[in-house]
Amino acid sequence: MNFRKITAAVIILALLASVSGCANNENEVLAMVRDKPIERWYYELYVQQKLNLYQQYTGVDLTRPEYAEELKQHKINWLEDLIGEAASLCKAEDMGFGNLTPEEEAKLDNKYKTDYQQNVAAYMAKYGTDEAARRKAENEYDAWLKKNNLTSERIMKNERDLYIINKYFESLSSGSEITDEEIKAEYDDLLSTQKAACDEDVSWFGDNPQVITVYYPEGYVNISRLIIPFREADYTKLTQSGSAAQAALVSLNKAVEEEGNDSPAAKRMQRDFEKAMSAYNNMLEKAYENIRPLADNAISMLDSGKSPESIAEELGQGISVSKSNVCEKTTSLNGEMVKAVMELDAVGKHTDVIRSEEGLSIAALNEFIQARTVTLEEISDKIRDNLLTMRAITESRLFKIDCISEYEDEIVRYLDKL
Repeated sequence: MNFRKITAAVIILALLASVSGCANNENEVLAMVRDKPIERWYYELYVQQKLNLYQQYTGVDLTRPEYAEELKQHKINWLEDLIGEAASLCKAEDMGFGNLTPEEEAKLDNKYKTDYQQNVAAYMAKYGTDEAARRKAENEYDAWLKKNNLTSERIMKNERDLYIINKYFESLSSGSEITDEEIKAEYDDLLSTQKAACDEDVSWFGDNPQVITVYYPEGYVNISRLIIPFREADYTKLTQSGSAAQAALVSLNKAVEEEGNDSPAAKRMQRDFEKAMSAYNNMLEKAYENIRPLADNAISMLDSGKSPESIAEELGQGISVSKSNVCEKTTSLNGEMVKAVMELDAVGKHTDVIRSEEGLSIAALNEFIQARTVTLEEISDKIRDNLLTMRAITESRLFKIDCISEYEDEIVRYLDKL
């Protein structure tokens, strides 16, 4: 069982994600577990990884103002994840697993060098294959590392710590295999659940992405939706204006209830409400106008053959990509978007620019999904891996909880710094 897959492998995952450098207080300590500080640079990388994953699977950007309270709780929980990791390292070291052999140290050193070269190679794709291209790629990659407060020492220490934790955890884990009976039972349960849900409401398939899909209903396509959000300043103004309109509506309803629909107070409140709504609608139109050039640029890039993911990376400015399965009865997207998507007649085609609550959106067609039932033989290996992963996650979560409990007296949390 590989603890590296189920612990907070921040550095490795961060190299695959788009993250921004944290503030100048990168060394600020947010928690202490015995002599092991959890510093801001490490915490911010983990938070960014979690935010990216959350948006990828839910389509929700937790950094938007309306999710402030939810994000606050998530950030406390994510700090606790890292505290659990540090407590696990304390336990592993106390049990003698921190003393690595020269062979193990050499193995970790070689892994770092291999990972570095692989990441440089990824940057070389845009420069070529000669030595000059390699130097350009190394310089760009090193600049990226520096921007994100990553040094060779930090990366190697993280790798070493995770290796020690993994080594100790594997000595404790059951290591038991998943039986064919367990795989069959899981397959039968997945098929029964997914088919019944789709038979009741076909939109369930699109609204509830599954780790393992064994039943594909008719009438679905897969899309990538480019989401161009409102500018932050415009979004703030819209939120304030919307609140003002809502307050005016509350006052209007109260006046009607207390004094009647034709009362002077009700008529005055009606004018105030109409004025507030007019201000909101004008502001909304301006917010859409401000991001329309970005959307038009994205359309041109799609027409030139670029993928939604590359467009989002190139244009930046908070643009994101959300993949989803859509049918005619989908309710998670607005009706105009669903209608436009279902009218696309070839893979690679895209919709026009469509308004949404978060800004402007453009959907590109990835696939016409074939209706079918996946056989047990096709999916058994994936089910086995998933059952092993879920078992490992459960065991690791309990392991970290136990370690936190054991070292609680040596843990200090600075939650006010989050």
